[in-house]
Amino acid sequence: MRLRSILLIGLLIRLAISPFLAHPFDVYRFYFNGENFAAGTVPVSFYLVPYRFSFFLFAFPATLLFNFISGQFGSFSIPLSALDPRLIPGPPFSISLIPGPLFDLLVKLPLILSDLLVAIVLFRLVLRYAHNEAFALSATTAWLLNPFTIWVSSAWGMWDTLPALFALVALYLALDNKFFYAALALIVSIALKLYAGVLLPPLFVLAWRSTDRKAMIKVAASFAIAGLSIFALSPVSIVEQLNTTLTESPVTWLSFSGLSIWSSATLFSGFNPITASLVLLGGGFLVIYAWMWTKRFTGGFVKAVSHFCIPIAFLLLFFRFIGENFVVWLLPFTAILSSEDARTRQLYWIISGIALLSSVTNTLLPYYFLPVAPSFQGALVGFLSAAAPYRAAPGGLIPSGLTFGKAYLSALGVLMFMGLLMLLSRWLPMNKRGLLVIGNKLVWFANRAQRALR
Repeated sequence: MRLRSILLIGLLIRLAISPFLAHPFDVYRFYFNGENFAAGTVPVSFYLVPYRFSFFLFAFPATLLFNFISGQFGSFSIPLSALDPRLIPGPPFSISLIPGPLFDLLVKLPLILSDLLVAIVLFRLVLRYAHNEAFALSATTAWLLNPFTIWVSSAWGMWDTLPALFALVALYLALDNKFFYAALALIVSIALKLYAGVLLPPLFVLAWRSTDRKAMIKVAASFAIAGLSIFALSPVSIVEQLNTTLTESPVTWLSFSGLSIWSSATLFSGFNPITASLVLLGGGFLVIYAWMWTKRFTGGFVKAVSHFCIPIAFLLLFFRFIGENFVVWLLPFTAILSSEDARTRQLYWIISGIALLSSVTNTLLPYYFLPVAPSFQGALVGFLSAAAPYRAAPGGLIPSGLTFGKAYLSALGVLMFMGLLMLLSRWLPMNKRGLLVIGNKLVWFANRAQRALR
């Protein structure tokens, strides 16, 4: 299958489903924020923080275009009064209307375009550095025709493909020794979602090992100029956003930790994973980054890609809350590694399958069909009634004791943890020699820091 065919098939599938499926709360939230932005009821500074920057790329343009088209032909939005009361999502997904198929399509078009751009960058990247068109097509297909990536951008309507795109572009530019622009691309990714910050040390590693003697200076200069410029836009809000990301209780209105190893503990014991998560991530990243600085972990296209893959996989392993959409961050880099490694290819599809299964069943599929609910209300009500006893948090509240929903969600979290752990062990082998080298590097860093403080 040629690249054009892959792109066309991926595009048509996404366009076919995007108007008729939508996450009941997330797409409404984009609509709500877009209307506030268009009406000027919320100051622009409110959106000049990481996470909300993304609205300028898809939610706000979609809302402006939606309002223009609606003025000519009608909005096709669905009032809640047109629905059976049993179909109206209660807590935590409280909404006031269904934006409808037109808005669903418009708000997802930039996300669909981003999916296509990721596929094109993947193809060019693998073809250029692996010199194998079959590998390039394999990586492109694994991304663009993956049911999970299709689901997240075109059914769910979540924008994680945007920061994933800029992180992938950062890798592409770094491999081309364009480190100033690579850092800019990574900063855009961080501005869209803060998780991409874990890729900054690997970018410095690639700069340090490159043939460009000024590469480290270029990365630092780019990060300083762009980072400080973004911070200057709304410094207080950005600090608050960072604090929330690191320390806020995981999704307080649900009180469980999503698709992660923490799900079992939080669902059955009320354990708060914030401290344990920060300790594990802090110590783990020190080890990972120290490993990357060793000569043992350098050289070659595949190793460079693994520099970006490993930190994201480790973040998903222990972060306090993992939404299924977060897995999208990992997939472009894993797709490259899987193109020439059969074991990684198996893990790629296992991880994608678990994330898809969780995102469909945990949020409950019938609610995604609310844009077309007036035509299928009876069937959707029947589906919801049958599935109600099996939800982890019916009505937004977690029942006490052992239930099928809690056990099911916990099992998915454990399976995802195992899949990520196997992926890490594939690309971050740990042995006595490796640990000794890391230990020596950590001691070296500590001594240098001590001397600098003197």
